[in-house]
Amino acid sequence: MTKELFKNIEELINNILDLLKKVREILNYKKGGSKKIRDLISLKYIKEIKHKIILSFYEIYFLDSYILLYQRIYSNKGNPIVEFLFRTIYELGMKRAQILFGDSSIEDNDKFRFKLLLVLSDLGFISRKSSYYFNLYKKLLLENADNINSAHKEILDSLSDQIDKNNTKRKNKLINKLNIKIMNFQNELYNKTKLIDVFKDIHIERRYSVLNYTVHGNPFEIYNLFESKSTINLKNPYRHILKTYSILLTTGVNVLNNIIINSKYDVLYKELDNINTSFKDLNSKLENFWKKYIH
Repeated sequence: MTKELFKNIEELINNILDLLKKVREILNYKKGGSKKIRDLISLKYIKEIKHKIILSFYEIYFLDSYILLYQRIYSNKGNPIVEFLFRTIYELGMKRAQILFGDSSIEDNDKFRFKLLLVLSDLGFISRKSSYYFNLYKKLLLENADNINSAHKEILDSLSDQIDKNNTKRKNKLINKLNIKIMNFQNELYNKTKLIDVFKDIHIERRYSVLNYTVHGNPFEIYNLFESKSTINLKNPYRHILKTYSILLTTGVNVLNNIIINSKYDVLYKELDNINTSFKDLNSKLENFWKKYIH
């Protein structure tokens, strides 16, 4: 039974990956990707509008990074070290995906401001190594000043000054401060969203609350992660692989539903329905399999 269950789960994960790639192609086309990008690159003023492209195509960059992370976790599923990536893929696949691609419960202005802050934070971080990225940061900040509230604007202006002065220590403190603000804003927006119907009987937050303990260095979690002969691992030898399957299935299904349904990619509805049906069945079996080792 174990071998069959795991085989079916991995088949579903591969189906999720295939559909994610199809979604990416449609999203690229809808955004005016491929040909439009090639045309822009051939124009002399590409450097002048690069910051606009980064912001406009952020959803594609986001999805590319999510798919790449998903693939890396899956291909290294037998290695416990990937559990340090679970918190990251959860943030991307659950919270940020629901904000960026979710339903109309979040106003477009808030969605745009959230995306803008993410891009500015990323550009600010890598600006220490390149004046090119710093110029993109300044242009984006200048052109979108009206879309940023005073608290965020103050940090971003100070960050610009410290990058200009090459004050790395002060710059890093400001980026940390900015990221805390962004996380607070993210939680505020996420709380306005609704979980997809497939998750209505699953306690998502409770299921993944333990991810914080691993990332923040809880010694008991780390010991149990790597010590195969620990009491908890001897009791449940499948503990790591079950957690890996769970995070990949849950975030993958969430990303697909939020993009396909809310963006009305009706050509993919049938494939999505098949994945949702399989997920409900396998998630139930996965939970029962897990409970067998708890009691």
